[in-house]
Amino acid sequence: MDVLASASVTLCTVRDVQAVNRYYKLQASTAAVPSPPTSIGTLPPSGWSATEPTYTDGSTNSLYTVDLTVFTDDTFNYSSVSLSSSYEAAKVAYNKAVAAANAASGAQTTADAANTNAGKAQTAANTAQSAANTANTNASSAISKANTNATNISSVTSRTSTLENTVDGMSSN
Repeated sequence: MDVLASASVTLCTVRDVQAVNRYYKLQASTAAVPSPPTSIGTLPPSGWSATEPTYTDGSTNSLYTVDLTVFTDDTFNYSSVSLSSSYEAAKVAYNKAVAAANAASGAQTTADAANTNAGKAQTAANTAQSAANTANTNASSAISKANTNATNISSVTSRTSTLENTVDGMSSN
C-alpha cells in the first residue's frame, strides 16, 4: 500500500498594538497648530508633556493633544494634532463666569444708586409732609383766631346795637 501525504505550513506575523500614549502641548492660542512629533527616541517628545495641564484662570492658551500608537513590530504612528475641547470649554466657561460677575457687579451698583435715590426721595417726601403738617397747624390756628375774632366782633356789634337802643331811648325822654 502506498501512502501519499502532503502538508503545507503558512506562517504569518500579526502586527498588534503594544501601547497608546497621549501627549499634551500648551501654547499661545495665536500660535500655529503644532506639528505632530516624528520620532519616539525621547518620550515624551520635546515640547510635549505626558501629563494633562489644568486650566489656569484667565489663560488664553490652547491645549493640543497627540496620540502615539506603538506596534509590536517596533513601528509607531502619531495621530493628527487635536485641539482639546475640554480645555477650550473651560476657557469659555471662565470667560462667561467673569462676564456674569461683571454684570452682577454693575447691577449691584445700579441697585445701590437706586436705593440711595429712594432714600433721598423718602427724605424729601418726609420734609414735604412735615411742611404740610406745619401749614395745616398754622391754617387751623388762623381759622381758630378768625372764629374768635368773628365772635368778638359779633359781641361788640350786639353791644353797640344795645347801646344805641339805650341812647335812642334816653333821647326820646
